[in-house]
Amino acid sequence: MASLPSCNEPPLPSYDAVVIGGSFAGMSAALQLARARRCVLVIDAGHPRNNPAAVSHGFLGQDGSATPALLQTSRQQLLRYPGLHWFNGTARRAWGRIDDFSVLLDGGASVRARRLVLAHGVVDRLPAVGGLAERWGKTVLHCPYCHGYELPDRPLGVLAQHNAEAEAQTEAVLLCDWGSVVLFRNGTLPPAPDARLHGRGIRVVDDLIERITGEADVELAGGRTVSLAALFIVTQTQLSPPRCAAWL
Repeated sequence: MASLPSCNEPPLPSYDAVVIGGSFAGMSAALQLARARRCVLVIDAGHPRNNPAAVSHGFLGQDGSATPALLQTSRQQLLRYPGLHWFNGTARRAWGRIDDFSVLLDGGASVRARRLVLAHGVVDRLPAVGGLAERWGKTVLHCPYCHGYELPDRPLGVLAQHNAEAEAQTEAVLLCDWGSVVLFRNGTLPPAPDARLHGRGIRVVDDLIERITGEADVELAGGRTVSLAALFIVTQTQLSPPRCAAWL
């Protein structure tokens, strides 16, 4: 992985805006603020949601770019603006009101800002299946538009999760445009039968999953293994970090 430029600096006491989160959304906001000649602090913990993915697809002008290099280039462009400041670390707490916000940083320092931009993003909550987390972003995937083109006419799977059974069915139907599809219910309660599953030739497996092995092979409780090129999940997400929801 390409290393990001070292850009930590002692924080100033006050800014026009503090951007909490230094991935693509946070940097996009910071860029416009810097170009408006505002004094901006970006706080970044260094854990972008798409970090497990080696490359980014579907991003016009950057399709197929390596994710670390894309982050590095974006940060280098931001740091050309003299009003842009960067803190590698975490915002521990934020409070206040318009024109008078305070943000507590790692190490105990605090800064003030007229405005806050919350761009800390979300994290994906993965099901507790052995071998799945290790393959996340590689052969266990989320978005067919981001990854499906690289898997033409290969066997693909969709793993259903509780409270997202209907979404898993929709994902399975969608994936048929890229390859043959198996839907794993894995103990979830099936919603109303979806005629599209049969119509698209989607195989439904009700057995519980023991673990994921190999490339993305699904080992079932009955001893059977279904070999796949990739397994897709409609992930459940939560704010990152969870405490952000109760800040202000």
